[in-house]
Amino acid sequence: MRNWFSAESLPPLVFGMVVGAVGGITLGALVGHRVLSAAVHVWSFLERDHEDELRFDLLLQ
Repeated sequence: MRNWFSAESLPPLVFGMVVGAVGGITLGALVGHRVLSAAVHVWSFLERDHEDELRFDLLLQ
């Protein structure tokens, strides 16, 4: 009987795919919300800067 859960029974590609998927999901769960939060902060900073320039241009007219 073949044991499907041992590393010797799986081809290297399948074993790498399983390890990569588990590692990616774990890393995404741990770090994903921080990356998303940083992206939102950068986006809001860029939008705020753009809005300030528009207000300044309106004052010059």
